[in-house]
Amino acid sequence: MTTQQLIHNQTLGFLEWIDSLVGENKVLPALVMTLETWYQRGKQRSQLGQLTPDHLDDIGISEQQARDEAGKHFWQD
Repeated sequence: MTTQQLIHNQTLGFLEWIDSLVGENKVLPALVMTLETWYQRGKQRSQLGQLTPDHLDDIGISEQQARDEAGKHFWQD
């Protein structure tokens, strides 16, 4: 299991625990999920910015597309 999968599984377990505590109030789990999304997005954009042109070509993304995406802030969709 990769570190990313482990973090994802731990996050899901944490969300289930929070959900059991808050019942019908879904604000806290939604907040945690948003933070997880932001974390993953920031990490992926950082990794995308480090790929070589050959790697980008392999995944079908131009260098400009990679720069544009990697240049976004983690909260930007």
